[in-house]
Amino acid sequence: MKNILSFLAIFFLLPHISWSQNNVTFQLDMSTVDPTTFSVPEVNGSFNSWCGNCAAMTDPDGDNVWEITVDLANGSYEFKYSADNWSIQESLLPGSFCTNTTGQYTNRVLNVSGDTTLPVVCWESCSNCSAGPSSYDITFEVDMRNVSQPFTTPEVNGNFNGWCGNCWQMSDADGDSVWQFQMLFAPGDSIEWKYSADNWSIQEDLDSSLSCITINYDPGAPNGWGFVNRVAVINSDTTFSAAWNSCDGSLSIISGCTDPLASNYNPLATVDDGSCLYSITFNVDMNCEDSASFGFVHLESPNFGWCGGCVPMADPDGDGIHSVTVDLALGNFEYKYAVDNFAGQEDLVDDMLSGAACAPITDYFSYANRQVAINPGVTTSDTYGSCSPCLIGCTSPVPTNLSTNWVTDSKAGITWDNMNDSCNTVLKYFVRYRELGTSTWITKSAGVGNGLCNFG
Repeated sequence: MKNILSFLAIFFLLPHISWSQNNVTFQLDMSTVDPTTFSVPEVNGSFNSWCGNCAAMTDPDGDNVWEITVDLANGSYEFKYSADNWSIQESLLPGSFCTNTTGQYTNRVLNVSGDTTLPVVCWESCSNCSAGPSSYDITFEVDMRNVSQPFTTPEVNGNFNGWCGNCWQMSDADGDSVWQFQMLFAPGDSIEWKYSADNWSIQEDLDSSLSCITINYDPGAPNGWGFVNRVAVINSDTTFSAAWNSCDGSLSIISGCTDPLASNYNPLATVDDGSCLYSITFNVDMNCEDSASFGFVHLESPNFGWCGGCVPMADPDGDGIHSVTVDLALGNFEYKYAVDNFAGQEDLVDDMLSGAACAPITDYFSYANRQVAINPGVTTSDTYGSCSPCLIGCTSPVPTNLSTNWVTDSKAGITWDNMNDSCNTVLKYFVRYRELGTSTWITKSAGVGNGLCNFG
């Protein structure tokens, strides 16, 4: 019986020891964090499956030191502070006395053996806020726009990562060819580094006269005398910005078209070299021309050397409007329309003599060429051989809906098959018309007839 009682005593004691709980109080000072970036801090760890906001902290006295007490069994744990269900979280310095790093994750460590109140720590620090920051945010930034060697992904290599190759790959979120990588460093860290790409497929060849470098003499180096690396001492949040192979943080000079509206826009260009071209659409109405009189229409210009058909136009929808889109530089552009390799071409001299303005490049005798000012989005709407629109309307012998806006001169001749006197001469011309909106036809004579077609 004694043995049985002893066994029962041990049986009831073991569960009590195994499931012993401890009150652990976490304290976090948020005074260094922008208050607009969070609402409620929280503790996430291996003890609550990194649950998000299930262990929300409170600050009842409003001193910006947030607290929570959690029941934990004896053992070792990892945790970190976050806020608003992981909306923000700590970025902790690897190698700190209060952290442990596994792969890409660095967390705080905690060993529990009884009730405990953890000391107040600053966000992203192993110490309180009065001790100053325990780490600084460092951004490495390299401008790759002047790199002629082929590459895919730049990387940071230095004494802080064992010159590992591609373990610190950089990114270019906005696609401007300026690549970044961010990491925490401890105050006072002295760092050496250089930029490479694609696991050392290419690397910087820094000039030994640069101001941002240090030289490590080593006859075993590929160049036979040593290594030239970038160097810095960490004492604040810093962005190290430079072009490849340079200490200069300014963007490298790349010439090209910098206007996003241009058809040859270069998003990588930093200096506009005047090469911008703009897509301009030329439209010419051929409906007032006999479609059987030409095969194809083309745009002509001294810019094309009056080439005679090298810029053909097309009318894919068959509406009589022939079009072509060409890339042109800003400024005035001289042009005209022609057909069938200059078998025919526009004649706008008569229009200009009549006071029109569509062909200002003219001697008013032998030539008259069109001109348009090139700007983004410009299109033309021209009529072949005329400065006026091509208007087509009613052409019945006795019109009932005639509009002067519809009349077009077809260059037709007038003939007579029945004269009204024995000499076959015209005694008088008459015009019959009806005003719009009325039903009465009015006849007017053109002067007093004399049988000689001289009147007026």
